[in-house]
Amino acid sequence: MSLWELCDPISGYAVLYWYQQNLGQGLEFLIYFQGTGAVDDSGLRSDRFSATRPEGSISTLKIQRTGQGDSALYFCASSLHTA
Repeated sequence: MSLWELCDPISGYAVLYWYQQNLGQGLEFLIYFQGTGAVDDSGLRSDRFSATRPEGSISTLKIQRTGQGDSALYFCASSLHTA
């Protein structure tokens, strides 16, 4: 089974982040995009996780061959600029 999560940020926001939150834990960074390109994907710990943002707007997070350990909340956040 695979899972797709979509994120549609505020129009014109160039920066987009994906996070994972396991039960009782804080947010864990997955990946961040500037425009269409992934700047830092160091949080994607497995080849089963991937994310795209081909048009610089809507982003998709995909988890292939989902397992019990993938049960979590997934968040995206966007901003005009990096901090």
